[in-house]
Amino acid sequence: MPNEKSAEFPRFCQKGSSGPGVEKLQRWLLEEGFENRIIPDSNYGEMTASGVIELQETCGSYVDGNFGPATQAVAKERYGFDFQAVCLEAGQTSFVQPDGEIIVWPPAQEEGAVA
Repeated sequence: MPNEKSAEFPRFCQKGSSGPGVEKLQRWLLEEGFENRIIPDSNYGEMTASGVIELQETCGSYVDGNFGPATQAVAKERYGFDFQAVCLEAGQTSFVQPDGEIIVWPPAQEEGAVA
């Protein structure tokens, strides 16, 4: 479930974009096996653009290296990942299950829990 620190994922990311939404994209690209040289640093550079290009080529969509609404829609349709569902703190990723349930990884630490 989104928390108060959640924010909407940017509708358009390209080289030069930065922030937690970009890191979310970078982690997702790595997890899906696109461009394994990405470093999740919240900065949309050459490696992130390369990962997005691989995604676009794999899905047969327009290839420009930008992660805009069309590419986000392809990611949602083909992989079930809705970038607009929730944007979490850096280091967390959300997965939208087919039934619509949002899974957050890593889960938030419960107060008083030992890591």
